[in-house]
Amino acid sequence: LFTSSDNPIAGLMVGILATVLVQSSSTSTSIVVGLVGAEVLSVTQAIPIIMGANIGTSVTNTIVSMAHAGDRLELERAFSGATVHDCFNMLSVLTLLPLEIILAAITGEGGLLYFISKGLTDAILGGGGESDLRFPSPTKEIVSPFTKLFLSKDKNTIKALSFGAPEALSCGSDCTKYCVSEDMSKAWKKVAKEAYSTYLVACSGTTSCDSGTCYTNAGDFFNENIETGRTIKGGFLKDAGDVAGGIIGLILSLLVLCGALICMVKLLHSLVMGQAKKWIMKGTQMNDYLAILVGLGITIIVQSSSVTTSALTPLVGIGVLPVHKMLPMTLGANIGTTFTSMFAALAVMKAGSLQIAFCHLLFN
Repeated sequence: LFTSSDNPIAGLMVGILATVLVQSSSTSTSIVVGLVGAEVLSVTQAIPIIMGANIGTSVTNTIVSMAHAGDRLELERAFSGATVHDCFNMLSVLTLLPLEIILAAITGEGGLLYFISKGLTDAILGGGGESDLRFPSPTKEIVSPFTKLFLSKDKNTIKALSFGAPEALSCGSDCTKYCVSEDMSKAWKKVAKEAYSTYLVACSGTTSCDSGTCYTNAGDFFNENIETGRTIKGGFLKDAGDVAGGIIGLILSLLVLCGALICMVKLLHSLVMGQAKKWIMKGTQMNDYLAILVGLGITIIVQSSSVTTSALTPLVGIGVLPVHKMLPMTLGANIGTTFTSMFAALAVMKAGSLQIAFCHLLFN
């Protein structure tokens, strides 16, 4: 679903649909950050999905407002409070998505969010965002031994396959040559070192390449040693094969991710929302800027903007919280929910994942 997003409008719809299905923008944005970090999605493709996730999460508090259907006046107030979140996210998308598409068409890279987030990422990682600088992720260190019990991937094989098969070029009658780049050669050597040194036959005579190394049988080498390589090298899913093991691993990972986020939200909700409601009540007496901070603080604690806005909606319905105070708290909740994608980006700690997490922050 997430990878079917080459068109920005399709990406927006994917973000909305995915978030409505899982009822959590934190889950969908965390998945997007992981996909960008794994280079399955580009940052440009992921930006509309992030925007769609923001619209999708506003459905939850609209559903909550329907609980006041028994009282016409309460329903009117609750629905008004719920649609504050909807309208803010939709108007933000209507403003920023066309700008992003138009600027991307002009520059050939991305729009306003893309370049600002790229600048922030470059400032943190250095080297134009493509540096080999990596920080050890404490999250990865903790979960890595557990994940290896299920699945251990062969990064060398995956990298070699990502280059694709070398292109066959004609060098005369009954003559075929393959130009292999330096990066491709390094990747092949790591996967099949012995075969690389004995199997490949270099071009002879005047046959050569403008760039890279010339071989006469690189296509056969790729088919026999790279394409048949296993991408799963360990864990109990190894025996299932690459395709079946990958599908099972994906399903398990999504279940664990969704389950962990749901458990975290429920646990924190039960621990702190009683106290948080007192803060919300105090927020009604504060100025709008302090109300933003209240919404921000509550959402960082419970890690869900849906929980915060859904807790506010009934208060609007019964008349305790004025509708005009709903907007600043909603703004704070939107900013607070971006910390989940930031945590996901810190777990991956790659330029692309950090950049899309910054896009999420800047959008809100």
